[in-house]
Amino acid sequence: MNNKRGFTLTELLVVIVIASMIAIAVIYVLSSGGKSFVKNQEIDNISISVPNILYSMSREIREAGYINLQISPGTTVNANIVCVQGSSGYISFNLDVPTSQNPDGTGAYSVVKYQLQNGNLSRCVNNTTCSVLNPPNVVFTAFSPVLGSVNSSANFVPNQVDPFGNYNVVQIVITARLKSSNNSYTFTKEVKLRNVQ
Repeated sequence: MNNKRGFTLTELLVVIVIASMIAIAVIYVLSSGGKSFVKNQEIDNISISVPNILYSMSREIREAGYINLQISPGTTVNANIVCVQGSSGYISFNLDVPTSQNPDGTGAYSVVKYQLQNGNLSRCVNNTTCSVLNPPNVVFTAFSPVLGSVNSSANFVPNQVDPFGNYNVVQIVITARLKSSNNSYTFTKEVKLRNVQ
């Protein structure tokens, strides 16, 4: 007698269906985890990159924040910080732009301008050399720098001068979102202008 026993066609089909369902479940879990990882990475892109942009911008504003900047003995230039408010605002100021050869600047002042246009935040020097600052997959939806002062309660007061008649603080508000999402993230920084008397 022949005692060889194998799978019937029905048993084989049941095993294939069960294995397929397990494979589909595993693929779904892995793809969901991958999508979640990518989304978290993009959010990290905003939460790390935008504060870095704000830090660089505020450092330049602070450096420009002298009422009179000395170009050469007896010659001065005003910092001339100009803020245009609104969601597509800009800020411009005079700055001795450092170079790799002259990290402290050359003594030749340039107009530095940060502006928002069509979702891109740009840094321009003398309206010629412009670089887009957007992190990957990030769109800027608002950029509103405001000149003002800080009152005795340490609150920022927009469009108000200090007791000496000067603006001494710049407040910067930047709103960004992922290209793939409608969730917006807003960052605010107040920059104390240096040596303002």
